[in-house]
Amino acid sequence: MKSSIKKLTNIFFFSIIGVSIPYIEFISKNLAQIDYVILKDTTSIFLISFFLLLIVLVILKKFFKNINDLLVLYFCTQYLFFKFSSIKHLLSEIKIPYDGELSFLIIILGTFFIFILRNQSTLLKFLKFYIIFYFVFILLVSFIEIFQNYKYKNQSLLSNSSESKKYINSYFTEEEIDGIKKNKNKNIYLILFDGMTSLEEFNLQNKELNFNLNETYKKLSELQLTYIKRSKSVFTTSYLSFSSIFNLNPVVLPNSPKYKDRSNFFPSNLLDKNSENYPLLLKTLSSINYKFKWVGTPWAECIRYDKTFCLSYNDETKENNLEIYYELNPNNNYVYDYFLSLTFIKPIIFNFKKIFYKEEKYFQWEYKTNDGIGKFLNSIKKSDISKKNNYFYFIHHMAPHWPYVFSNDCSERIDDSHVDNNFLGYKESYLCSLKKIEEFMKYINQNDPEAIVIMQGDHGFEFDETGNLKDSGFTKENALKRLKHFNSIKINNVCKKYLSNTIGNINGIRLALSCATNTSPKLVIEKHLVGYYETQGNNYGIVKKLDDLD
Repeated sequence: MKSSIKKLTNIFFFSIIGVSIPYIEFISKNLAQIDYVILKDTTSIFLISFFLLLIVLVILKKFFKNINDLLVLYFCTQYLFFKFSSIKHLLSEIKIPYDGELSFLIIILGTFFIFILRNQSTLLKFLKFYIIFYFVFILLVSFIEIFQNYKYKNQSLLSNSSESKKYINSYFTEEEIDGIKKNKNKNIYLILFDGMTSLEEFNLQNKELNFNLNETYKKLSELQLTYIKRSKSVFTTSYLSFSSIFNLNPVVLPNSPKYKDRSNFFPSNLLDKNSENYPLLLKTLSSINYKFKWVGTPWAECIRYDKTFCLSYNDETKENNLEIYYELNPNNNYVYDYFLSLTFIKPIIFNFKKIFYKEEKYFQWEYKTNDGIGKFLNSIKKSDISKKNNYFYFIHHMAPHWPYVFSNDCSERIDDSHVDNNFLGYKESYLCSLKKIEEFMKYINQNDPEAIVIMQGDHGFEFDETGNLKDSGFTKENALKRLKHFNSIKINNVCKKYLSNTIGNINGIRLALSCATNTSPKLVIEKHLVGYYETQGNNYGIVKKLDDLD
């Protein structure tokens, strides 16, 4: 009896460690991006996996008399299950065809051969040693990172920016706020297209697809949009651009303290309204009684941060129940999607849908969840926006950024090329974005004609000499390309005198706030800065001026 309990305890111990490894790996690799919401999502997935493990062990115990058999089988399947994506990536790098199918076969055969050799005591000892060693290793790495990051957690952004200190709780003065509250103010629509380069840069790279630059200029003008031809984004990275737009100032500067994670940046900085880093834009909108409504993407969805910001989360549109959809739909959660993408489940489901729903154009996961404009229009059409005022609508439209799920006519791409970081996918997604702009503007011009509209890329993309997308470190040349972004604004004729061919992300929002409320805009000197991602080594945590690059 004692021996049996010991064996069960043994397999349970190693199984728990085995099931924990993918989640600790995720936290370890993404520690700089972890916030409460992501940690909650990760924990929920782990708990689901844990209870599934218990069920599986109970079932398998009826078929396997030998505990060692059960241990080997479980660990092999559990470990290799989450290695599908890594194996596939390796095979694709060395240009082996049918990499997905071959990866699946490798996992099956690997599990089979290890199970066949399960009675080899050397193998079993090695597996146990590997599990414990690897588990302790990634735990140690995570704890070291957490300890190093602790002193940075509560640091305030813009601590050395005199410009930001002019505005603590509102962009407006107290006198302006009193006047604004008495007026019927215009609605503001901010649409951020992820990674949308300038029309000019896109035209330079376009060879395969039909694109007419002058016709596009004309079309935007007909839609009442003023296109800013020499606009550059405030940052080269999404999380810094988003944060700066929402702060109405660059969130960090070249002389700012080095940061270690994203806890003080969008969307994590929305979790605490009392924080110094809570976005100035949201403080400002609150001060003038503007309602803020948000339509996001799996990267940052309102339901996961503040339900009151969700477009559907109000009495007028409650019948849509979209907040329930966002909450319960794993496809709308990039943490869930991340774990699915590590396994062969996602490509199997995708191919199933491709085979059985090709003619019906059944939308794949990313198609709907990344179509911010589509989600907005589907929701807002249930209410009469022409009768509303004092609304600020924020729409994050993932295209033209990867995943490239849109064809140039905005239909769903029915092949699996959207998973590749290829320029053709970007081009088609870009052309679709232009069609989405047209669709959106036609609706707004008809239903809310006095509204202020800002349509911007959070940054552009850089391309190499062959026209392929890059994600460099950056050189000055490539950083400049990445800063060139799409930027167009619809404002009233009175405010057009403040426009210039170089107005960027931040001044675009400042101008919109002032034009919507009939106040004088407080424009600032445009800054164009280079930020870095966690994968870019020691540069992560600092920003540089464009002129300081080689």
